[in-house]
This record gives sequence, structure tokens and C-alpha cells, in this order.
Amino acid sequence: RAVRFLKRLRHPNSTAPKRAFQLHPFQERIVRRIYGPRHEDGRRIVQNVFLLVPRGNRKTSLAAALALLHTIGPERVPAGQVIFAAADREQAGIGFREAANIIREDKRLEAATRIYDAFNSAKQITFNAEKVTLKAISSDGGAAHGMTPTFTLIDEIHIWKGRDLWEALRSGAAKVDDSLTVIATTAGRGSETLAAEQFAYATAVAKGEIENPAYLPILFAADPEDDWHDETMWHRVNPGLEHG
Repeated sequence: RAVRFLKRLRHPNSTAPKRAFQLHPFQERIVRRIYGPRHEDGRRIVQNVFLLVPRGNRKTSLAAALALLHTIGPERVPAGQVIFAAADREQAGIGFREAANIIREDKRLEAATRIYDAFNSAKQITFNAEKVTLKAISSDGGAAHGMTPTFTLIDEIHIWKGRDLWEALRSGAAKVDDSLTVIATTAGRGSETLAAEQFAYATAVAKGEIENPAYLPILFAADPEDDWHDETMWHRVNPGLEHG
């Protein structure tokens, strides 16, 4: 149902008929891997995702679509809080604008929502019927305390400074049954950062060194011994390359 919903969206830059949202095979596989596995009572098994992918692979578009899946789609929860979180206001605004532009491509979605995106003001999308909100927030951790997000998108964690916002969002999500946190990021530098900590954990889960079915690592990255001149490696770590 998640895949069906995403394919019914429209995107202003889509080259598909009627500007349908283009969910490429690697993206569809990601969506199915997140939302497919379920407990017997229907709750998702996956609660945390670490998606590492190079620039240019439509990370922001997929992230925005997933946020809408929880705001106006079948994963929404009445009065739920959907959060787009980034290191600064400008970065948070990129993902928010992507989600807003997707809504504006469909008059039915425009009629069902209200978009607050005035310059230099709080950014929010509200699904009118069930009072679900999608908010863009940045590194002021104090502003996030008291939130109980049903879905959190952590954008470009490698440029986050400090842990206030991270800790506030993680503690808030812990209060919600069946919450989902997706870290979607490109690579960064340093070994003592929050991003490095999460990358190390994701790598350990991917290698089977840590068993945690609720944590899904999706790592498109070169190995240290790879030759960056090798075009085969370019395609292996850039899943969107074949799609332009």
C-alpha cells in the first residue's frame, strides 16, 4: 500500500505521464523493505532506518514522499506529528519544499491540506481531516522538546552539530507506538560525530555483528580498498546512475 500511494503522487520534475512520481526499482525495494515486515498485530518491525546514499540519487524526493506517506497517506495517524529535521533552517526547508511541491501538483491534495510556508516563518503542512501535521525544524533542540513524532526524517546527519535536537526527537519518538525514524544522509568526515556513531552501528547491523531487526541499514558506499576509477563501482554505490 505504501508503494501504491507513492506511485499515485505527482512530482513537478517528473518525466513520466501526468508527472507521476517516479519510484525507481531501487527506491521501491527500499520502501518495501521498510514497510513490508510486520509483527502479527500489524505493527512495523522496522523502527529505525539508516540510509546512506551519494548525492544525486534523489534522496530528498524519496524522503519527502515518505513524509507525505505518514501525513496524508495510509501510514498516517490521526493528530500525528511528522518531523523534517535538519542541521539548519535552510536545509530543513529543502525537504519541506519538496513535500509542498508534490502536494501542489494535485488539486485534490491541495484541497485536503493547508500549507504554511511564508518567508521566515514556521514551515508546516496540515492534513485537515485528521489534524496530522508535517513540520520542518532545525538544530534548536529546545523547540523539539515535548514533541511526539510518529515519523521523523533526520536529514544530512553528518553536518549536525551537537546532540540536543537528536536527543529531543529520539526521546519524543520513544513515547509513540509504531514510530519510525529515517536517517537519510550523504557521507561526511570525522570519527567522533553523531553521524559516525550511527554509521558504525548501521555497519555492525549490516555485517551481522549486532542483531536488531528493528534497525534497517541501507548503505550505498564504497569500501576503503575500492578503486574510485572503476566505473563498475560507480554504479554499485550510485543506484540512481542508470536512471539518469
